Amino acid sequence: MDMTTRGDTSTPSPPGRECGTKRCACGATVWLTGPAPRTSVLARALAARLRAEGHRAEALDGDEFGARYSRDRDCGTDHLGVTAEVMARNGVIAVVSPAAPDAAHRDEVRARHERSGTICLDVCVAEDGSAAQARAAADLTVDLTPHGVDGAAEQVHALLVARHLA
Repeated sequence: MDMTTRGDTSTPSPPGRECGTKRCACGATVWLTGPAPRTSVLARALAARLRAEGHRAEALDGDEFGARYSRDRDCGTDHLGVTAEVMARNGVIAVVSPAAPDAAHRDEVRARHERSGTICLDVCVAEDGSAAQARAAADLTVDLTPHGVDGAAEQVHALLVARHLA
């Protein structure tokens, strides 16, 4: 499997929360960037797996969210980031597939999470071997080509387990 990570994999638990148990009370946001149709499928698959293990998890699809709540894609991405942070702060693992966010939106989402002491993992989803060209700033880069959505979901799940979030 093609999997690259950055940063410390021993992310500390937020104050007052016990992490590392099967029913972890810690929430987090997993912010997926890459080809929109594939990231949406990956978000749903990962959230379903986490729920099957007993975790509180939800997939948030940027296209669906934006169509329902805002005609302005930038505004929809902002709302999506706020919603994900609130969910994560309240113990839910929010798996987000935003509709074409730019670097400024990703940075704002990460900053909002940092201000609230909530974990935000940035996962870059690549296809057709383009993982080598993926953003170096991502916490994880997954390539859908070798193992498909299930393989990518396994890689993201492994990151959550390594960080004691799942």
